[in-house]
Amino acid sequence: MKLFWIRIGKLGALVGGFVAPVAALASGLTTIYTFTGGADGAYPYAGLTAGPGGTFFGATAGGGANAGGVIFQLSPPAKGQTAWTDTPLYPFTGAADGFFPSGNLVLDTSGVLYGTTAFVGLFNGTCLVSGTDYGCGTVFELVPPAKGRTNWTLTTLYAFTGAADGSSPFGGVALGSTSGALYVFSTGNYTCGSGACGSVIQLTPPAKGQTSWTESTLYSFPGGSDGGVPGNYGSPVLGANGEIYGATAEGGNLKNPQCLNYGCGTLFQLTPPAKGQTAWKKKTIFSFNGADGLNPIGGLTIDGNGNLYGSTNEGGKLSTCVPGSPYPNGCGVVFEASPPANGAKDWTETVLRKFTNGTDGSFPFAAPIFDGSNIYVTTSGNEQTNYGSLDELLPPANGGMAWTERTRFVFTNDSPNSSNPLGTPLLQNGIIYGTTYGDGTDPTPYGTIFTYKP
Repeated sequence: MKLFWIRIGKLGALVGGFVAPVAALASGLTTIYTFTGGADGAYPYAGLTAGPGGTFFGATAGGGANAGGVIFQLSPPAKGQTAWTDTPLYPFTGAADGFFPSGNLVLDTSGVLYGTTAFVGLFNGTCLVSGTDYGCGTVFELVPPAKGRTNWTLTTLYAFTGAADGSSPFGGVALGSTSGALYVFSTGNYTCGSGACGSVIQLTPPAKGQTSWTESTLYSFPGGSDGGVPGNYGSPVLGANGEIYGATAEGGNLKNPQCLNYGCGTLFQLTPPAKGQTAWKKKTIFSFNGADGLNPIGGLTIDGNGNLYGSTNEGGKLSTCVPGSPYPNGCGVVFEASPPANGAKDWTETVLRKFTNGTDGSFPFAAPIFDGSNIYVTTSGNEQTNYGSLDELLPPANGGMAWTERTRFVFTNDSPNSSNPLGTPLLQNGIIYGTTYGDGTDPTPYGTIFTYKP
């Protein structure tokens, strides 16, 4: 089972029919850019990356001059103006440069962007979907123009092969703070049941006098209880001591019927090699069981104490959201995973919110974010309004245990607010910036960029 394809199918089914929309709740949400599906791109899966001077960088999975997706820059209004400006930086061709950029971009200190494409790159007959070779995906860099020039330059740093390195990196990359190395999750080669269930890879910058980056496969997931299909929509998270944290959409608890015999997903830690060693050490730090979440596809957030926060696309309140269908039950959860206390061995998972399929929405794709104390998270859809929500979780008060949920905005598919926020929002200078994917049919079919003032 490839949960990415199942989830898109479920989302398509949800947004395909008409359901009377619910009026948006009062909030500070404003749409600042609407994609046209032309040269500016269409369908932004990923969130935004902050750039210099109040600008942002992002990617659309489709559209552009070659219909292969676009890397764009969004610039704030000039003095006295109100309109934000979208500038396409690079349109993918669907050849060796890749196709379908779906993960968050990373910007280094010299202004170079790094990212991934889920498809194309290398065609070797390995990465097949329904018998068609879509290519195995790429990692790329996009270099800003030299002085006096205007064109950004894209270089493919690595093309996945579908072997031990896996394929289809739907999530973004993580950049090592001192080494300059890139870390990427691949989701597998579409046959996870055969043991090719995704990998964690490292790309090391060229040595002095060299030009090629060096790929090292740090860990390949075999599936089963070990986990499979890492990352999906999330980038690797780097810990204080060089650890890599992530989630697998499959594997772990294989006996729970809620998991459809594929496992409900896991959280894992990769620890760098000990002195004199070469192998990274992988540890499963938590296995989901359905009631505490299922299918964690949206990536993780880490705080200063090493606690991990994330969401699961399904599970939680099992009596709601497609009971009896071919899909797992439950509308998804937001969770916290805490490192072992002194003297203990096990991590502790705490469910902070079980989505109810009301105005709070359902099926979150993205990782939660913080504003200092409160948590914000988006849901991709709601089986009553269909179009997603922006929710706020407030920490327990006065020694209590329960977090409080407040729905800040319900996407109604009415222009100009579009639908289906899939990418992880970005909190910048007290304002949340996010994207909606759109569904190809609403008044803003190709997605939007929005802001929300808490």
